[in-house]
Amino acid sequence: MMYNLKGFIDNITPISDEAWNELSAILKERKLKAGKYLCKLGEIPKNCYFIKHGVVRAYTLTPKGTEHNTSLFSSYHLTGSLSALILNKPSKIAYQALTDSEIIEGDYSDILKLCYKHTELSRFLQTMLEYFYISLESRTIELATLTAKERYLNLLKRIPDIEKQIAQYHIASHIGITPIQLSRIKKDLKNDD
Repeated sequence: MMYNLKGFIDNITPISDEAWNELSAILKERKLKAGKYLCKLGEIPKNCYFIKHGVVRAYTLTPKGTEHNTSLFSSYHLTGSLSALILNKPSKIAYQALTDSEIIEGDYSDILKLCYKHTELSRFLQTMLEYFYISLESRTIELATLTAKERYLNLLKRIPDIEKQIAQYHIASHIGITPIQLSRIKKDLKNDD
């Protein structure tokens, strides 16, 4: 149920029962089959999402039409095309479930209205925006400074069972290499043991 989300929010910044009741009234829970989209490329999104269970990827296309995974989100993460939501413009990033997933979704503009009314929700949103910025900055630094092997090991630390959940080519795309290169890294790691 939505209690998981309440606990998630309270761990970041406690919110009043009144704020929670108003927030939960505008949220919807739904199940999403693997392959289904939260937001497609070029779509103007309205919702942001809390992943209760599952793995969702964010990806964009290169000029040649090749998909490139920019982020992987797993259980207990918030996600959505934030820049498209803020600017009310078509999303340059697609969000797709890679596994059967359970999500909670809410209209971003409705959530913002509640943030203006309840300062604790505003603090939560601010904290989440700070987290997104730090994550983006960390990802940029990781891609620029770490080897593919180090990026792979970092992903395994962040989502330990990712290998069992999604296809290897999604993992390879996320760390910026080909599936063949990923196979070599995995073989080298086995030989290191």
